[in-house]
Amino acid sequence: MHKQQRSFSQQEVPPSVFVPITPQKTVSYPEAYQNLISVDVIHDGEYIPPKFLMDEQGRPFAKDLIAKRFIEERDWGANLIAENIAKALGLNGYLTINTARCLLDFGRFPGSTREGATHLGRFAINTPFSQLLSIQQKRTLLEEHYDTISNSMDTILYDKLLKIAVHTYDRYNSSGTERPHVSLVTRMLGYQMESQM
Repeated sequence: MHKQQRSFSQQEVPPSVFVPITPQKTVSYPEAYQNLISVDVIHDGEYIPPKFLMDEQGRPFAKDLIAKRFIEERDWGANLIAENIAKALGLNGYLTINTARCLLDFGRFPGSTREGATHLGRFAINTPFSQLLSIQQKRTLLEEHYDTISNSMDTILYDKLLKIAVHTYDRYNSSGTERPHVSLVTRMLGYQMESQM
């Protein structure tokens, strides 16, 4: 079982990794579909490379600010849930993103968020890194992490019919209303690719 860290890690790991697991032996659906399902987690990563914790001159950023954003942005426990879903479906693993969401949010378009942007107006590089990193550092981050994650996602999803993305949320949203315990959001590939249902 995946151990949850309360702070980010600087220990080098790849931006994304397929986590192998021992699948449940019997499943309640036709085995022919097992190889057509994918499970992934994009917001439970812990890794922030040391080179992105300082400016180009080597001056370190405020670690307390980074630590605060790490705690706020992480989907706590999503890897634990993904592991159990994949196991129950008889899959041999799931894809997880190791790069911390506060540094790079793979669920967004590549780019840098402007100051004052709304939640829906955010890009992959969000505050505080969108203000702290230089243009070259941002380019390197997108090339080394976003592109690498995108390639691994393409490889994993190549022949799949169903993609299950696992996210976790705080109990209350920013307006103070309580969120449901479980939400199932579906989107057909035809809609995503061609805006057709």
